Amino acid sequence: MGNYILSFLLLLSCFAFAQESVTADSVLVRNTLGEVILTSTPIQDKLQRIPAAVNLINAEDLQRGTPLSIANEINKNPGIQMQQGALNTSRISIRGLGARSQYSTNRVKAYIEGIPLTTGEGETTLEDLDLNLIERLEIIKGPASSSYGAGLGGAINISVIKPQKTTVSINGLTGSYGLLKSGATAALASAKTKGFISYNHLEKDGYRENSNYNRNTYTAYAKTALNAVSSLSFFGNYTRLKAFIPSSVNKETLINSPQNAAFTWGQAQGYESYDKALAGISYSWNFSENNLWQTSVFGNYRDGYEPRPFDILDEESFAFGIRSNLKSQFTIFNIPAKSSIGVEYFDENYKAQLFENLYEDNSGNGSLQGARFSNQEQDRKYLNLFAQISLQLTQRLKADLGLNYNHSRYILDDYLNKSDTDNSGVYTYPRIFLPQAGLSYEVATDKFLYATVSRDFNSRRRHKP
Repeated sequence: MGNYILSFLLLLSCFAFAQESVTADSVLVRNTLGEVILTSTPIQDKLQRIPAAVNLINAEDLQRGTPLSIANEINKNPGIQMQQGALNTSRISIRGLGARSQYSTNRVKAYIEGIPLTTGEGETTLEDLDLNLIERLEIIKGPASSSYGAGLGGAINISVIKPQKTTVSINGLTGSYGLLKSGATAALASAKTKGFISYNHLEKDGYRENSNYNRNTYTAYAKTALNAVSSLSFFGNYTRLKAFIPSSVNKETLINSPQNAAFTWGQAQGYESYDKALAGISYSWNFSENNLWQTSVFGNYRDGYEPRPFDILDEESFAFGIRSNLKSQFTIFNIPAKSSIGVEYFDENYKAQLFENLYEDNSGNGSLQGARFSNQEQDRKYLNLFAQISLQLTQRLKADLGLNYNHSRYILDDYLNKSDTDNSGVYTYPRIFLPQAGLSYEVATDKFLYATVSRDFNSRRRHKP
Protein backbone atom coordinates (compact mmCIF):
# COMPACT_ATOMS: atom_id res chain seq x y z
CA MET A 1 0.00 0.00 0.00
CA GLY A 2 2.84 2.36 0.89
CA ASN A 3 4.45 1.84 -2.55
CA TYR A 4 1.17 2.76 -4.31
CA ILE A 5 0.86 5.94 -2.27
CA LEU A 6 4.47 6.88 -2.99
CA SER A 7 4.00 6.28 -6.72
CA PHE A 8 0.91 8.48 -6.68
CA LEU A 9 2.84 11.28 -4.93
CA LEU A 10 5.67 11.10 -7.44
CA LEU A 11 3.19 11.13 -10.35
CA LEU A 12 1.55 14.26 -8.98
CA SER A 13 4.95 15.91 -8.60
CA CYS A 14 5.84 15.14 -12.23
CA PHE A 15 2.46 16.47 -13.39
CA ALA A 16 2.94 19.70 -11.44
CA PHE A 17 6.40 20.13 -12.93
CA ALA A 18 5.10 19.59 -16.45
CA GLN A 19 2.43 22.25 -15.95
CA GLU A 20 4.90 24.93 -14.82
CA SER A 21 5.77 27.36 -17.58
CA VAL A 22 9.26 28.84 -17.59
CA THR A 23 9.65 32.30 -19.04
CA ALA A 24 12.66 34.52 -19.56
CA ASP A 25 11.39 36.85 -16.86
CA SER A 26 11.09 34.04 -14.28
CA VAL A 27 14.61 32.84 -15.05
CA LEU A 28 15.89 36.40 -14.65
CA VAL A 29 14.15 36.76 -11.27
CA ARG A 30 15.61 33.48 -9.99
CA ASN A 31 19.11 34.44 -11.04
CA THR A 32 19.07 38.00 -9.71
CA LEU A 33 20.76 38.41 -6.32
CA GLY A 34 18.62 40.71 -4.24
CA GLU A 35 19.65 42.85 -1.31
CA VAL A 36 20.22 40.68 1.77
CA ILE A 37 19.11 42.11 5.12
CA LEU A 38 20.21 40.16 8.18
CA THR A 39 17.54 39.68 10.83
CA SER A 40 19.47 37.60 13.38
CA THR A 41 21.96 40.28 14.34
CA PRO A 42 20.94 42.69 17.13
CA ILE A 43 20.63 45.52 14.62
CA GLN A 44 19.31 44.65 11.18
CA ASP A 45 21.46 45.82 8.29
CA LYS A 46 22.79 44.77 4.90
CA LEU A 47 24.94 41.67 4.96
CA GLN A 48 28.05 43.54 3.74
CA ARG A 49 27.77 46.20 6.44
CA ILE A 50 27.67 43.86 9.44
CA PRO A 51 31.04 43.91 11.28
CA ALA A 52 30.94 40.17 11.89
CA ALA A 53 31.49 36.89 10.06
CA VAL A 54 28.00 35.82 8.98
CA ASN A 55 26.97 33.08 6.54
CA LEU A 56 23.58 32.78 4.92
CA ILE A 57 21.91 29.57 3.69
CA ASN A 58 18.60 30.05 1.90
CA ALA A 59 15.82 27.73 0.79
CA GLU A 60 17.21 27.35 -2.74
CA ASP A 61 20.53 26.15 -1.31
CA LEU A 62 18.73 23.54 0.77
CA GLN A 63 16.61 22.32 -2.14
CA ARG A 64 19.70 21.74 -4.25
CA GLY A 65 21.18 19.41 -1.64
CA THR A 66 19.99 16.20 -0.05
CA PRO A 67 16.54 16.48 1.57
CA LEU A 68 17.64 14.24 4.46
CA SER A 69 20.30 16.37 6.13
CA ILE A 70 21.38 19.97 6.41
CA ALA A 71 25.02 18.93 6.80
CA ASN A 72 26.02 19.25 3.13
CA GLU A 73 24.95 22.89 2.91
CA ILE A 74 26.45 23.86 6.25
CA ASN A 75 29.80 22.32 5.29
CA LYS A 76 30.01 24.52 2.18
CA ASN A 77 30.57 27.54 4.43
CA PRO A 78 34.13 28.32 5.55
CA GLY A 79 34.91 27.81 9.22
CA ILE A 80 31.80 25.69 9.87
CA GLN A 81 31.74 21.90 10.04
CA MET A 82 28.84 19.54 10.68
CA GLN A 83 29.74 15.90 11.25
CA GLN A 84 26.94 13.36 11.12
CA GLY A 85 27.31 9.74 12.22
CA ALA A 86 23.63 8.92 11.66
CA LEU A 87 20.43 10.84 10.91
CA ASN A 88 19.90 11.39 14.64
CA THR A 89 23.47 12.17 15.69
CA SER A 90 25.43 15.22 14.58
CA ARG A 91 27.95 17.75 15.83
CA ILE A 92 28.45 21.31 14.60
CA SER A 93 31.69 23.14 15.26
CA ILE A 94 32.43 26.75 14.30
CA ARG A 95 36.09 27.65 13.94
CA GLY A 96 36.92 24.52 15.94
CA LEU A 97 34.71 25.37 18.92
CA GLY A 98 32.47 22.43 19.69
CA ALA A 99 34.78 19.86 18.07
CA ARG A 100 35.59 18.27 21.44
CA SER A 101 31.97 17.34 22.06
CA GLN A 102 31.56 13.64 21.24
CA TYR A 103 27.92 13.15 20.35
CA SER A 104 26.13 16.50 20.22
CA THR A 105 26.41 20.19 19.40
CA ASN A 106 27.40 22.60 22.16
CA ARG A 107 29.04 26.02 22.38
CA VAL A 108 26.69 27.02 19.53
CA LYS A 109 23.26 28.51 20.25
CA ALA A 110 20.34 28.05 17.88
CA TYR A 111 16.92 29.67 17.53
CA ILE A 112 13.96 29.01 15.24
CA GLU A 113 11.54 31.92 14.82
CA GLY A 114 12.95 33.39 18.03
CA ILE A 115 12.43 30.19 20.06
CA PRO A 116 15.57 28.58 21.54
CA LEU A 117 16.51 25.14 20.23
CA THR A 118 19.40 25.00 22.71
CA THR A 119 18.67 23.25 26.00
CA GLY A 120 19.56 24.54 29.45
CA GLU A 121 22.55 22.19 29.35
CA GLY A 122 23.82 23.92 26.18
CA GLU A 123 23.04 21.17 23.63
CA THR A 124 21.55 21.99 20.23
CA THR A 125 19.68 19.59 17.92
CA LEU A 126 18.94 20.49 14.28
CA GLU A 127 18.36 16.98 12.91
CA ASP A 128 14.59 16.96 13.49
CA LEU A 129 13.80 19.92 11.23
CA ASP A 130 12.06 19.34 7.90
CA LEU A 131 14.27 21.11 5.35
CA ASN A 132 11.27 21.85 3.09
CA LEU A 133 9.98 24.28 5.73
CA ILE A 134 13.16 26.31 6.20
CA GLU A 135 13.34 29.70 4.47
CA ARG A 136 16.91 30.50 5.52
CA LEU A 137 19.63 30.10 8.16
CA GLU A 138 21.83 32.92 9.38
CA ILE A 139 25.01 31.67 11.05
CA ILE A 140 27.03 34.12 13.15
CA LYS A 141 30.59 32.86 13.55
CA GLY A 142 32.44 33.75 16.72
CA PRO A 143 31.11 35.05 20.05
CA ALA A 144 27.61 36.47 19.80
CA SER A 145 27.50 37.61 23.41
CA SER A 146 25.90 41.03 22.94
CA SER A 147 22.59 39.42 21.98
CA TYR A 148 22.64 35.68 22.69
CA GLY A 149 24.64 35.17 25.86
CA ALA A 150 26.78 32.04 26.02
CA GLY A 151 27.40 31.27 22.35
CA LEU A 152 31.16 30.87 22.36
CA GLY A 153 31.30 29.32 18.90
CA GLY A 154 28.48 31.36 17.41
CA ALA A 155 24.73 31.39 16.88
CA ILE A 156 22.36 29.91 14.28
CA ASN A 157 19.04 31.59 13.54
CA ILE A 158 16.45 29.71 11.49
CA SER A 159 13.44 31.23 9.72
CA VAL A 160 10.59 29.13 8.33
CA ILE A 161 8.79 29.74 5.04
CA LYS A 162 6.19 32.51 4.83
CA PRO A 163 3.51 31.38 2.32
CA GLN A 164 2.65 33.83 -0.46
CA LYS A 165 -0.43 31.95 -1.65
CA THR A 166 -2.90 29.33 -0.45
CA THR A 167 -1.73 25.87 -1.51
CA VAL A 168 -1.74 22.20 -0.62
CA SER A 169 1.44 20.31 -1.47
CA ILE A 170 2.69 16.78 -1.01
CA ASN A 171 6.14 15.31 -1.41
CA GLY A 172 7.67 11.86 -1.53
CA LEU A 173 11.12 10.31 -1.77
CA THR A 174 12.32 6.73 -1.82
CA GLY A 175 15.77 5.19 -1.87
CA SER A 176 17.93 2.24 -0.99
CA TYR A 177 18.03 0.48 2.38
CA GLY A 178 14.36 1.10 3.04
CA LEU A 179 14.46 4.89 2.74
CA LEU A 180 11.03 6.48 2.59
CA LYS A 181 10.30 10.18 3.10
CA SER A 182 6.84 11.65 2.66
CA GLY A 183 4.98 14.74 3.74
CA ALA A 184 2.09 17.11 3.22
CA THR A 185 1.77 20.85 3.79
CA ALA A 186 -1.32 23.06 3.76
CA ALA A 187 -0.50 26.76 3.43
CA LEU A 188 -2.75 29.80 3.84
CA ALA A 189 -2.02 33.32 2.62
CA SER A 190 -4.46 36.21 2.87
CA ALA A 191 -4.19 39.96 3.21
CA LYS A 192 -3.73 39.72 6.99
CA THR A 193 -2.71 36.15 7.76
CA LYS A 194 -0.02 33.76 6.55
CA GLY A 195 0.72 30.30 7.85
CA PHE A 196 0.99 26.58 7.28
CA ILE A 197 0.44 23.17 8.86
CA SER A 198 2.82 20.40 7.86
CA TYR A 199 3.37 16.69 8.47
CA ASN A 200 6.63 14.91 7.65
CA HIS A 201 7.58 11.23 7.92
CA LEU A 202 11.03 9.74 7.50
CA GLU A 203 12.06 6.10 7.88
CA LYS A 204 15.13 4.10 6.92
CA ASP A 205 16.43 0.59 7.57
CA GLY A 206 20.04 1.67 7.17
CA TYR A 207 23.08 -0.05 5.70
CA ARG A 208 24.43 -1.21 9.05
CA GLU A 209 22.84 -3.50 11.58
CA ASN A 210 20.82 -1.87 14.34
CA SER A 211 20.39 1.40 12.45
CA ASN A 212 16.62 1.54 11.82
CA TYR A 213 15.23 5.08 11.92
CA ASN A 214 11.65 6.31 12.21
CA ARG A 215 10.55 9.92 12.72
CA ASN A 216 7.24 11.77 12.52
CA THR A 217 7.12 15.55 12.71
CA TYR A 218 4.21 18.01 12.90
CA THR A 219 4.88 21.72 12.39
CA ALA A 220 2.63 24.78 12.41
CA TYR A 221 3.27 28.47 11.82
CA ALA A 222 0.94 31.46 11.59
CA LYS A 223 1.32 35.22 11.54
CA THR A 224 -1.55 37.68 11.51
CA ALA A 225 -1.70 41.47 11.43
CA LEU A 226 -3.69 42.77 14.39
CA ASN A 227 -3.73 46.28 12.97
CA ALA A 228 -1.53 48.58 10.88
CA VAL A 229 1.31 48.61 13.43
CA SER A 230 1.22 45.28 15.28
CA SER A 231 1.18 41.56 14.55
CA LEU A 232 1.03 38.24 16.37
CA SER A 233 2.80 35.05 15.30
CA PHE A 234 2.88 31.42 16.47
CA PHE A 235 5.31 28.57 15.87
CA GLY A 236 4.92 25.01 17.08
CA ASN A 237 6.67 21.71 16.45
CA TYR A 238 6.15 18.16 17.69
CA THR A 239 8.54 15.29 16.96
CA ARG A 240 8.34 11.58 17.75
CA LEU A 241 11.56 9.68 17.08
CA LYS A 242 12.92 6.18 17.49
CA ALA A 243 16.41 5.67 16.08
CA PHE A 244 18.59 2.64 16.72
CA ILE A 245 22.32 3.20 17.21
CA PRO A 246 24.98 1.00 15.53
CA SER A 247 27.80 2.96 17.21
CA SER A 248 31.46 2.77 16.14
CA VAL A 249 33.59 -0.27 15.27
CA ASN A 250 37.30 -1.04 15.14
CA LYS A 251 39.45 -0.99 12.00
CA GLU A 252 39.24 -4.74 11.40
CA THR A 253 35.43 -4.74 11.45
CA LEU A 254 35.31 -1.65 9.25
CA ILE A 255 37.40 -3.37 6.57
CA ASN A 256 35.88 -6.88 6.70
CA SER A 257 32.29 -6.35 7.89
CA PRO A 258 31.38 -2.64 7.61
CA GLN A 259 27.68 -3.43 7.83
CA ASN A 260 28.01 -4.75 11.38
CA ALA A 261 27.01 -2.78 14.45
CA ALA A 262 29.32 -2.47 17.41
CA PHE A 263 29.05 -5.80 19.26
CA THR A 264 27.66 -4.52 22.57
CA TRP A 265 25.26 -2.07 20.88
CA GLY A 266 24.00 -4.83 18.61
CA GLN A 267 23.50 -7.22 21.52
CA ALA A 268 21.69 -4.55 23.55
CA GLN A 269 19.75 -3.35 20.47
CA GLY A 270 20.52 0.15 21.72
CA TYR A 271 18.43 3.05 20.51
CA GLU A 272 17.33 6.61 21.21
CA SER A 273 13.67 7.58 21.41
CA TYR A 274 11.83 10.71 22.45
CA ASP A 275 8.71 12.79 22.18
CA LYS A 276 9.59 16.45 21.87
CA ALA A 277 7.47 19.58 21.54
CA LEU A 278 8.21 23.29 21.41
CA ALA A 279 5.98 26.29 20.88
CA GLY A 280 6.12 30.05 21.10
CA ILE A 281 4.02 33.17 20.57
CA SER A 282 5.57 36.46 19.43
CA TYR A 283 4.11 39.96 19.49
CA SER A 284 5.53 42.72 17.31
CA TRP A 285 4.58 46.38 17.70
CA ASN A 286 5.79 49.38 15.67
CA PHE A 287 4.63 51.93 18.22
CA SER A 288 6.32 54.74 16.26
CA GLU A 289 8.07 55.16 12.93
CA ASN A 290 11.50 54.53 14.45
CA ASN A 291 10.71 52.08 17.26
CA LEU A 292 9.91 48.37 17.09
CA TRP A 293 9.18 46.25 20.15
CA GLN A 294 9.18 42.45 19.87
CA THR A 295 8.37 40.00 22.66
CA SER A 296 8.25 36.20 22.55
CA VAL A 297 7.14 33.70 25.18
CA PHE A 298 8.01 30.06 24.59
CA GLY A 299 8.09 26.62 26.11
CA ASN A 300 9.38 23.16 25.27
CA TYR A 301 9.00 19.60 26.53
CA ARG A 302 11.01 16.43 26.00
CA ASP A 303 10.43 12.86 27.18
CA GLY A 304 13.37 10.62 26.25
CA TYR A 305 14.36 6.98 26.71
CA GLU A 306 17.75 5.62 25.65
CA PRO A 307 18.94 2.05 26.30
CA ARG A 308 22.74 1.83 26.01
CA PRO A 309 24.95 -1.22 26.71
CA PHE A 310 26.27 0.39 29.89
CA ASP A 311 22.92 1.66 31.28
CA ILE A 312 19.43 2.88 30.40
CA LEU A 313 18.70 6.61 30.53
CA ASP A 314 15.16 7.79 31.23
CA GLU A 315 14.89 11.59 31.11
CA GLU A 316 12.26 14.31 31.03
CA SER A 317 12.52 18.09 30.74
CA PHE A 318 10.24 21.10 30.61
CA ALA A 319 11.36 24.65 29.92
CA PHE A 320 9.81 28.07 29.49
CA GLY A 321 11.13 31.54 28.86
CA ILE A 322 10.70 35.02 27.48
CA ARG A 323 12.71 37.19 25.11
CA SER A 324 11.91 40.88 24.64
CA ASN A 325 13.72 43.35 22.41
CA LEU A 326 13.33 47.05 21.58
CA LYS A 327 14.92 48.31 18.35
CA SER A 328 15.17 52.05 17.68
CA GLN A 329 16.58 54.55 15.17
CA PHE A 330 17.67 58.08 16.16
CA THR A 331 20.53 60.57 15.90
CA ILE A 332 23.31 61.50 18.36
CA PHE A 333 25.07 64.80 17.57
CA ASN A 334 23.81 64.48 13.98
CA ILE A 335 25.21 60.94 13.77
CA PRO A 336 22.63 58.38 12.56
CA ALA A 337 22.29 55.58 15.11
CA LYS A 338 20.43 52.32 15.62
CA SER A 339 20.07 50.56 18.94
CA SER A 340 18.84 47.27 20.33
CA ILE A 341 18.18 46.55 24.00
CA GLY A 342 16.51 43.52 25.50
CA VAL A 343 16.22 40.70 27.97
CA GLU A 344 16.06 36.91 27.72
CA TYR A 345 15.12 34.59 30.58
CA PHE A 346 15.17 30.80 30.44
CA ASP A 347 14.09 28.26 33.09
CA GLU A 348 14.36 24.49 32.58
CA ASN A 349 13.45 21.61 34.87
CA TYR A 350 15.34 18.42 34.00
CA LYS A 351 14.88 14.93 35.50
CA ALA A 352 17.12 11.95 34.73
CA GLN A 353 17.16 8.38 36.00
CA LEU A 354 19.71 5.66 35.23
CA PHE A 355 18.94 1.94 35.31
CA GLU A 356 21.00 -1.19 34.89
CA ASN A 357 20.78 -2.75 31.41
CA LEU A 358 20.39 -6.54 31.74
CA TYR A 359 20.57 -7.27 28.01
CA GLU A 360 23.09 -10.07 28.59
CA ASP A 361 20.44 -11.94 30.59
CA ASN A 362 17.62 -11.32 28.10
CA SER A 363 18.15 -14.30 25.76
CA GLY A 364 19.15 -12.18 22.78
CA ASN A 365 16.05 -9.96 22.94
CA GLY A 366 17.95 -6.73 23.52
CA SER A 367 17.80 -4.30 26.40
CA LEU A 368 16.08 -5.15 29.65
CA GLN A 369 15.61 -2.53 32.37
CA GLY A 370 17.03 -3.47 35.75
CA ALA A 371 17.49 -1.70 39.07
CA ARG A 372 17.69 2.09 39.27
CA PHE A 373 21.01 3.42 40.50
CA SER A 374 20.74 7.17 39.85
CA ASN A 375 17.93 9.69 40.22
CA GLN A 376 18.61 13.41 39.83
CA GLU A 377 16.60 16.56 39.19
CA GLN A 378 17.98 19.90 38.06
CA ASP A 379 16.38 23.33 37.80
CA ARG A 380 18.46 25.38 35.36
CA LYS A 381 18.06 29.14 35.03
CA TYR A 382 19.81 31.88 33.11
CA LEU A 383 19.25 35.58 32.54
CA ASN A 384 20.68 37.69 29.71
CA LEU A 385 20.45 41.47 29.53
CA PHE A 386 21.83 42.84 26.27
CA ALA A 387 22.29 46.17 24.52
CA GLN A 388 23.94 47.24 21.27
CA ILE A 389 24.29 50.50 19.38
CA SER A 390 25.38 51.11 15.79
CA LEU A 391 26.81 54.51 14.79
CA GLN A 392 27.17 55.59 11.15
CA LEU A 393 30.19 57.82 11.81
CA THR A 394 30.73 58.70 8.14
CA GLN A 395 29.20 57.58 4.88
CA ARG A 396 31.73 54.73 4.76
CA LEU A 397 32.62 54.09 8.43
CA LYS A 398 30.31 52.39 10.91
CA ALA A 399 30.95 51.41 14.54
CA ASP A 400 29.08 48.85 16.67
CA LEU A 401 29.24 48.63 20.47
CA GLY A 402 27.50 46.01 22.60
CA LEU A 403 27.29 44.74 26.16
CA ASN A 404 25.70 41.64 27.69
CA TYR A 405 25.11 40.74 31.34
CA ASN A 406 24.71 37.03 32.10
CA HIS A 407 23.73 35.22 35.26
CA SER A 408 23.38 31.41 35.24
CA ARG A 409 22.72 28.91 37.99
CA TYR A 410 21.15 25.53 38.64
CA ILE A 411 19.70 23.68 41.61
CA LEU A 412 20.59 19.98 41.84
CA ASP A 413 18.68 17.39 43.89
CA ASP A 414 20.42 14.01 44.11
CA TYR A 415 17.78 11.56 45.40
CA LEU A 416 19.81 8.36 45.27
CA ASN A 417 23.09 9.28 46.88
CA LYS A 418 25.52 7.96 49.37
CA SER A 419 26.25 10.22 52.30
CA ASP A 420 29.81 10.87 51.14
CA THR A 421 28.89 11.62 47.48
CA ASP A 422 25.80 13.81 47.77
CA ASN A 423 25.99 16.41 44.99
CA SER A 424 22.79 18.22 45.92
CA GLY A 425 23.00 21.98 46.18
CA VAL A 426 22.74 25.32 44.41
CA TYR A 427 25.44 25.92 41.82
CA THR A 428 26.09 29.26 40.13
CA TYR A 429 28.34 30.70 37.48
CA PRO A 430 30.00 34.01 38.33
CA ARG A 431 27.98 36.97 37.10
CA ILE A 432 29.70 38.23 34.01
CA PHE A 433 29.70 41.24 31.69
CA LEU A 434 30.47 40.52 28.04
CA PRO A 435 31.49 43.48 25.82
CA GLN A 436 31.60 43.50 22.03
CA ALA A 437 32.84 46.10 19.53
CA GLY A 438 33.26 46.25 15.77
CA LEU A 439 34.18 48.59 12.92
CA SER A 440 33.14 48.33 9.28
CA TYR A 441 34.64 50.47 6.48
CA GLU A 442 33.58 50.59 2.83
CA VAL A 443 36.88 50.83 0.93
CA ALA A 444 35.12 50.72 -2.47
CA THR A 445 31.57 50.27 -3.71
CA ASP A 446 30.21 47.17 -1.95
CA LYS A 447 33.73 46.25 -0.78
CA PHE A 448 34.12 46.28 3.01
CA LEU A 449 36.76 45.73 5.64
CA TYR A 450 35.71 44.99 9.20
CA ALA A 451 37.29 44.27 12.56
CA THR A 452 35.57 42.97 15.67
CA VAL A 453 36.50 42.05 19.22
CA SER A 454 34.29 40.37 21.80
CA ARG A 455 34.28 38.36 24.97
CA ASP A 456 32.21 35.27 25.63
CA PHE A 457 32.12 32.22 27.88
CA ASN A 458 31.01 28.62 27.93
CA SER A 459 31.45 26.65 31.15
CA ARG A 460 33.27 27.81 34.25
CA ARG A 461 33.83 26.09 37.53
CA ARG A 462 30.63 26.15 39.52
CA HIS A 463 30.59 27.35 43.10
CA LYS A 464 28.29 26.55 45.97
CA PRO A 465 27.24 29.72 47.80
